[in-house]
Amino acid sequence: MRKNNKTLKIILLLCLTLALMAERICPVLEVSAVSASSEKKKITVTFDPGGGTLSSTTKTVTIGSTYGKLPVPVKKNYTFRGWYIFPSGGTMINAENKVTIAKDQTLYAQWSGQDFTITLDAGGGTLDSTKVTVRYGTKYLQQLPTPVKTNYEFNGWYTQKKDGDEITASSVYELYNDKPLAKLYARWTKRVLTVKFIAFNGETYEKEVTCGAAYGTLPKPQKKGYTFQGWFTWKDYTDSEASPIVSTAVATDTSPQMLFARWY
Repeated sequence: MRKNNKTLKIILLLCLTLALMAERICPVLEVSAVSASSEKKKITVTFDPGGGTLSSTTKTVTIGSTYGKLPVPVKKNYTFRGWYIFPSGGTMINAENKVTIAKDQTLYAQWSGQDFTITLDAGGGTLDSTKVTVRYGTKYLQQLPTPVKTNYEFNGWYTQKKDGDEITASSVYELYNDKPLAKLYARWTKRVLTVKFIAFNGETYEKEVTCGAAYGTLPKPQKKGYTFQGWFTWKDYTDSEASPIVSTAVATDTSPQMLFARWY
């Protein structure tokens, strides 16, 4: 009876040992099987060139292996930045990256516009620099300076001296007549001043005067008991030797916009 009990204990101990070993070995075998299965699985990668061109837009890759050589798309006036998991931002994928997603996927080309130099024709005005650099496909923003021209108002930058399209800070640099835009032209109009005449007789007058041209006919006020001596700037009003502004005087963009009648 004792011998039987001893044998039974040995058998039970052996069964327990085998059970413990099975618990450790089976998961390892299971993981190995899954891993081997995944490594052998192939998926299709689709390439979205984002407006560029490719000879082939798909490639078959193996999960667990590297992507290998990736195609290089071409897009006129742009530089290829690489393949990414999103159309904008995201992680860049290169040939050395391993395939970790176990399903078909799409990679997106991202681009940077090429830089172009534009010559600025100020049309008689002055600029600190006559050249600006703009990136293709982006807005001009603060790249466009404001020129200065005596007696003129700046009306903007245009693609042609006459007619053409206006280019502003919010304009996007693109091809113009199928060519990169290489030159912009400043457009101007004569500055017009509105001059106010204070007659000191209860009346005031206004007159528009073009900068760079003569004042032309000036008002002739009346004041009972006084003789009109002319129109003066406020600076010269009390100067008995100062000369009045006359019809032949040329107005400029620095001319005073208010004149005063002097009486004696």
